Amino acid sequence: SAGRGGRACALDVGLEAERGITIHASAVSLGFAPSGRRAEPLRLTLVDCPGHAEFSSEVTAALRLCDGALLLVDVSDGLRASAEEMLRQALEQGVPIVLVLNKLDRALPAV
Repeated sequence: SAGRGGRACALDVGLEAERGITIHASAVSLGFAPSGRRAEPLRLTLVDCPGHAEFSSEVTAALRLCDGALLLVDVSDGLRASAEEMLRQALEQGVPIVLVLNKLDRALPAV
């Protein structure tokens, strides 16, 4: 809804919801039934990991389970040292990475 837009966090509960940060890695699986030739259903599991350097062990464990990773970068904050370290870990483990630029509207000039 428009009232909850930008604040709704389905995986965050307790202290995570209160502070608006991710403290523990959590996962959610989504089913996908493609149409056409490929009739075999797929399962996509998203693992939300904390971005702070103090929680790098959560990221290390999650990377061992992943076939790929999305690296979310807030364009107004830029790439932080903790994100660079997590990027290095993913590259060392051979995990393919997709860069996602978030909050692009904050970088645009006001009209």
